[in-house]
Amino acid sequence: LRSSVKVSALRAGGEILENVLLDVSANRQAVRIHELSASLPGRSRSKFGGVFFPGERFAELAGDLALESLDARQLSWWLWPDSKAAINKSWTGSRGRMKLQTAVALTASKLDFQNMEYELDGETGKANLAILVNGERPIIDFHVAAETIDIDNFVAGGLVALSPTNGEASLSSIMENFVNEQVKRDLRFALEATTLRLNGVESKDVAVELETTVKGFDLKKLEIGFADGARLSARGLFLSTSNGADGTAEIKFTAEDPRPLLRLSGLL
Repeated sequence: LRSSVKVSALRAGGEILENVLLDVSANRQAVRIHELSASLPGRSRSKFGGVFFPGERFAELAGDLALESLDARQLSWWLWPDSKAAINKSWTGSRGRMKLQTAVALTASKLDFQNMEYELDGETGKANLAILVNGERPIIDFHVAAETIDIDNFVAGGLVALSPTNGEASLSSIMENFVNEQVKRDLRFALEATTLRLNGVESKDVAVELETTVKGFDLKKLEIGFADGARLSARGLFLSTSNGADGTAEIKFTAEDPRPLLRLSGLL
């Protein structure tokens, strides 16, 4: 079988997808997707090519995905409609010009985005994302490495430590959303950045590694370097108990001038 279908406009997720093309060929062993492409919200365009294997018990899909967007914020509204309010509250700066290429693999228990290479407003990085649904609780495993991560570019005015009375985004409100998500799924997260910009502070050699489960929150590593040799390191383990959170944290900070850390954390 060889088939090609083109649709000028397709409604999906409350948005109109334009110029949708599906070009496939099939035999007894597999279905080859020569091209699945569409114009997405946010003046975006996606293209996928790969192979679909029916399998004896479970189907499998493998291929390559390319995505380009002139408005990554609007695209995120369509991808995560339940999080639109939280996205609007914190993403108040640049809309984000994005390019992304990744290998995709889908099995009965795992959705895998491997060897992901991205460009966001000119800053490049690499990442791996895996979503596992083997048990009752999904597991999200996300690793990202970048030369520069400029949060100030996307959050106009920076982030204060505590939520202001007007309900704008803050570091505490983002953490609250993070804790709420912990109830639904487990998370493994790792980040490495040579430079991180937040609240007008340029941090160096940033490394974060954490894991959350239904049992609690494990901050395995937090390393942040500042100018003039200042450095912050922290780790901690907090368990969820019937009486609330219970755990310990260890924080080390060395600097002649503590103001960069206070500005970074939104306290100054």
